[in-house]
Amino acid sequence: MLQGLWRSFARKIVEGAEIESPPRFPSPVLPFMESAGDDLSSQAVFHDAALKFLDQQVVSNSELDNRTSQNFQVGSTVVTIAFGLLSLSQAAIPHRADICLYAAFGAYALVLVFCFAASLYRKIDYRPDIPTVRGYVDELAGSDLQLWVALEYMSSTEINEKKLKNKSRLVGGATIFLYIEGACLAGAALLTLL
Repeated sequence: MLQGLWRSFARKIVEGAEIESPPRFPSPVLPFMESAGDDLSSQAVFHDAALKFLDQQVVSNSELDNRTSQNFQVGSTVVTIAFGLLSLSQAAIPHRADICLYAAFGAYALVLVFCFAASLYRKIDYRPDIPTVRGYVDELAGSDLQLWVALEYMSSTEINEKKLKNKSRLVGGATIFLYIEGACLAGAALLTLL
């Protein structure tokens, strides 16, 4: 009996769900398009989105290059100055500080390795090449050419995605080891002063 009640109740829920239409939310693009009077095609929207994403990847690659060079410069400067100052010191360096210095030098070596590996990811794929686009200008209509270019942009972003992920991991590793290097050098300085 309970099973029969449950089935009838479940049937009413399903029927009610089928009758109700899903809620429709107003699109934020439609009022803009109507007010601007633009008749944007779906190819144009896709082209703009693909181009913006590709441009964002190019900017991200440049920022990762800048961060790589900063990690290299800071790591090299700090470890060189620290070892130079400690060599000028008249006081004997305690064994614990010596261990911290070796750890800092090891972290610096890893900063160099990660920066070098990140620098190998220099090239960003950017398709299509301009002579190919020029060849299609006379053959394809404007919207078809725009769609083809957008698909080429999308292919470029898919190729670049893996490169940028690997590069960002390497730059992140270099940054972490730079922090470790700084902490070890600070520990060595404190242990030398105590």
